[in-house]
Amino acid sequence: MAAEYAKVSVTLPAGLLQRIRGRVGTRGLSSYVAEALEDQERRSALRAWLAEQEDEHGPIPARLLEEVRGDWLGAGD
Repeated sequence: MAAEYAKVSVTLPAGLLQRIRGRVGTRGLSSYVAEALEDQERRSALRAWLAEQEDEHGPIPARLLEEVRGDWLGAGD
């Protein structure tokens, strides 16, 4: 099934638009913007979910955060 599309008008900083068009060309702009908005929407949904989890379960203890950071960055070796 084909995705539905809607045409919108947005105002962007001229320098930003110029850099993006230089990277993707004028015909790739819509896809680039759609992908950026999808990425932002996923980040916003994740932040909302994390806030809900913190409300329900409380904040992650600082000790545990440091342990995970150490493991993630390889400092726990």
